[in-house]
Amino acid sequence: MAAVHAGLRLAVLFRPRCKCWSCPACAQINRALWVRKAAWGAEKLLADHAQLTMLTLTSHRKLNPEQSLYVFKDAWPRLRKRAQRAAPGMAYIMMPERHKSGVLHVHALCTANLGTRWWKDAGAEVGLGYMNEEEPARDAVQSGRYVSKYLGKQLDGLGWPAGFHRVRRSRSWPKMPRPEPPAGWRFEVALSDVEARQLRDGLERSFYTLVDADHLAAWSIVLAVGGLDKETEVDL
Repeated sequence: MAAVHAGLRLAVLFRPRCKCWSCPACAQINRALWVRKAAWGAEKLLADHAQLTMLTLTSHRKLNPEQSLYVFKDAWPRLRKRAQRAAPGMAYIMMPERHKSGVLHVHALCTANLGTRWWKDAGAEVGLGYMNEEEPARDAVQSGRYVSKYLGKQLDGLGWPAGFHRVRRSRSWPKMPRPEPPAGWRFEVALSDVEARQLRDGLERSFYTLVDADHLAAWSIVLAVGGLDKETEVDL
């Protein structure tokens, strides 16, 4: 990809991040992005007088790691539908986590406010564990720290099956507005090595100064010139 600034005759060439959790660099960016999304959504919900809670759901104590993942695929949709019937308009953002043993449990920010007893009974009825808990979230800062804590554990924990979502959220969880692109820049994409060489050659013939950079360094240049703060890169 090339970030091109016609006014400065400057082009920054870089490979976009893959966005995969299996990539160490992208996993850290993903974590920062989801922490911001969680904190922003929590602040919005609390401002609208929603009762935001921190929810923990466990797997049944007799399940091994593989079984806990398998059961969760069926149990969570059933439990979610029950909760949505009991608390219409429920919004949530969820982070599955695996113990050192590999057994799955779940942490979430949620507006259902159904109480620990409800989650214990309903969770056990759909095949999850009974050691479930719900407690109030004080503010957006605590909510962001809560998400950061458990996403951080994911980065250091055991592997996940291919295609398993590290973060899940409801459609009703408030979404951050997408920031405007940095002023003065346009972006050109090369989908192959041949296209990349053609892009580079074209920019050189047009007397652009070319800068080769990795993803983070490239965005540091673009955002500095565009007058935006570094956090904007996370959402672009």
